[in-house]
Amino acid sequence: MIDNDLVIDLNELEVSATMKCPYCHKGKTYSYGAKGKESSNCFVCKRLVLWDFDRMKAFKASAKKYMNIVR
Repeated sequence: MIDNDLVIDLNELEVSATMKCPYCHKGKTYSYGAKGKESSNCFVCKRLVLWDFDRMKAFKASAKKYMNIVR
């Protein structure tokens, strides 16, 4: 069962930018006023991409297999 209160219609939001995957140039992400950076896999080629929402650029990325984050 889907709780309609938690579903956001992205067509109602204003797109501030679109970035293409730096590997395949087919996959893309949309920004709705986001700030900062996010790493995620391209939904087309499955490679790791760093999406920089401050500069509106996408970068090829690699990650260490193990990373211990201590805060």
